[in-house]
Amino acid sequence: PPLDRIEVWLPGSAVPLAGGDTRPFSARLVAHRHHVFPVRLPPGEAVTLLLRVESQGAVVVPLRLWTTPA
Repeated sequence: PPLDRIEVWLPGSAVPLAGGDTRPFSARLVAHRHHVFPVRLPPGEAVTLLLRVESQGAVVVPLRLWTTPA
């Protein structure tokens, strides 16, 4: 289902990474059919990421962490 607005908050960041179906495809940080956000995680360290999702319809958020080559 379409997700109207997505925000990913990284530790120490004052501004979230933004995405969603209400933004043009050309504004995506990664040109991909899914909503993909570039996130660098320090190896072996626990990190908390905050995710905010807003939509007019049903909200289903299947999350996956991928490596850059994937």
